Amino acid sequence: MSDASPAVSIPRIATERLLLREYRLTDFDVYAENLADPVATAHRGGVVDRRSAWRMFAAKMGFWVLHGAGWWGVELTETREVVGSVGVFYRESSTELEIGWTLYRPFRTK
Repeated sequence: MSDASPAVSIPRIATERLLLREYRLTDFDVYAENLADPVATAHRGGVVDRRSAWRMFAAKMGFWVLHGAGWWGVELTETREVVGSVGVFYRESSTELEIGWTLYRPFRTK
């Protein structure tokens, strides 16, 4: 493992409908609301309080500094709403890149 952190540059990926972009402070409320939702978090171990959500939010941004990969906010191009997150990341105990995603419950379809 390298000792040097890469220069921080979070790429943006755009499609016709979506923009994968860096998290912003204005994204935190909807992020924390999703983690406070028992239905949305049932598969992740349950509800997360706002203080813990803040640490998780900041950690997701920190992946970019530590590894040059990390999490994006997923924004709907038409409305500019953040509807979830997607990321590529390394777990502390692994050298393999993983992929994860979350779609905030108000934006899920049945």
